Amino acid sequence: MDVLVGNFILCIIFAIIIYMLPLDYNRKNIYYSFITIVLISFVHGFIDVYSVPDLYIYEDVFHDVDEKSVFEVLFEPGGDDGSDYERGFKLYQKFFSTFFSDFNIFLVINSFVMFGLYYKSFYRYSPYIFFSVLLLLLIPYNQSLFVIRQHLSIAVLTLSYPYIINQDIRKFLVVLFSAYLIHNSSLIFLPVYFLYGIKDTHRYLVAMTIGTLMASFLFMTIVVVLGSIFTRNTFFIDNIERGVATKSLIMGAVMACYCYVLRDHVLEPGINKLVFTISLIGIVGNALVGESGGGRIFWSYYIVMLLQIPLTMYYIQNRVFKGLYLVSVLSLFTLFSYVLAGDVVFYLALSFII
Repeated sequence: MDVLVGNFILCIIFAIIIYMLPLDYNRKNIYYSFITIVLISFVHGFIDVYSVPDLYIYEDVFHDVDEKSVFEVLFEPGGDDGSDYERGFKLYQKFFSTFFSDFNIFLVINSFVMFGLYYKSFYRYSPYIFFSVLLLLLIPYNQSLFVIRQHLSIAVLTLSYPYIINQDIRKFLVVLFSAYLIHNSSLIFLPVYFLYGIKDTHRYLVAMTIGTLMASFLFMTIVVVLGSIFTRNTFFIDNIERGVATKSLIMGAVMACYCYVLRDHVLEPGINKLVFTISLIGIVGNALVGESGGGRIFWSYYIVMLLQIPLTMYYIQNRVFKGLYLVSVLSLFTLFSYVLAGDVVFYLALSFII
């Protein structure tokens, strides 16, 4: 736990130092990105695999696929010991196991890949890269220490953003399928493409409203359909239950600020409209599943706040209010991540091999 908090504080200190330097803004972004991605990836890599849930299973699978041929990895029946992980992820592990047999090295490289994908979306869409990086540490980072497959697939899904905006269905489906091969919960992201593609504002709002109502009334039917699709990840479906969802409340508060500050710019074609679409589906989805284990199925929507919050800050005109918004958001998410989060019990037991 102390390492995670210290890691976050270090990234704040580096942000203050680097962005005070008399350098070009793009160069500051490059320096800060390089330093932080190295820092957070190595912290990721030197974790004791037995101090958090599931990670030791990933290690067993890593060594298992190292001893098998590609054909065996693809077609051998799986069991309940992690050998039934998605074939795409097992091939991903197989590729790296051909170069080294140390699982902690794999964790370091996997972190570079995962956070490199996030950083790519930050460079394309975030007006404040340092803010997105700090939110990355507060929102998905801690859980990604042991929920590796899903968070890697979510990072892959961020590559689909420009294809949704440009309505390039073939490239979008390629990215979606790639993410699905890593973790099949990625299919839940499919509606975003079609809802964003509705160009007429009135039809778009009607479709979003009707979709929300249908999702509410046909909730259990949808759960059954999802259950038939997510044959591997029955955990999500088995643990879905109605109730108040903290993530839905958080996303709702962030969305309210986003809509209030952006106003007429909310549905502006491009990243603004895409963020609104993803966020609204995420709010509804998290509200339906409640505060349950099944809520993880909508993490690909929750992650949009890494862009939504910096975009909100960008549209705040007053510099004082801009600063207050930055401090308030970081303070609230720090409280939630390190004190109130349901996974905090795992972070307290966290240990490292160095």
